[in-house]
Amino acid sequence: MPVVAVKLEVVVIFTEQTSDLDSFEFNVRSPAWYRFRGIAGLRYINLYETLVLSAQAPPTQSLGWHSTLNNNLFGGQIGGDLALFQFGRFQLSSIAKAGVYANAIFHDSDIAGVPAPGHVKIGDTTTNVAFLGELQVLGTYQFTPFLLLNAGYQALWFDKLALQQDQLSAVKTATGRGIDRGASPLYHGAIIQAVVAW
Repeated sequence: MPVVAVKLEVVVIFTEQTSDLDSFEFNVRSPAWYRFRGIAGLRYINLYETLVLSAQAPPTQSLGWHSTLNNNLFGGQIGGDLALFQFGRFQLSSIAKAGVYANAIFHDSDIAGVPAPGHVKIGDTTTNVAFLGELQVLGTYQFTPFLLLNAGYQALWFDKLALQQDQLSAVKTATGRGIDRGASPLYHGAIIQAVVAW
């Protein structure tokens, strides 16, 4: 009876990923109807992601990957604010906005492997046109004519972004360059914000 020897190797992989989304906007609101106001303005959005990956195959093989990715979007947006319900200083409203943005993308990675490939640093930059659509349902309390507090739910849909999970396969091994910028992520969740209006 033949005997088959099977060699088993255990590879241990650790991953850690962070994602931070920050936004700043300046808008002009114009009454178009007693419950509806048009919105037009400028907006800056930054999506910053990090990825740390390490793999170990005892006793001698190890590999580490540290990557940072920056999407910097600047552009114009239009939309509208519809008041659904109002009682005293409290108002429930729905807000929709859409915009086209220039997106400057920066990607930097460090790879360290033992015994190979040693330490390798790669990176790339590119610029593309991106799109953002936003929908909010907000409860607003007006403390003064100039100061408001909003709380509610927000959904942001992007098109043509670069995301960390797509970059490992996009990098060309010959040049160390390449950015995948075709992602269309959806971010949603609770929102609370102070608004200064005049």
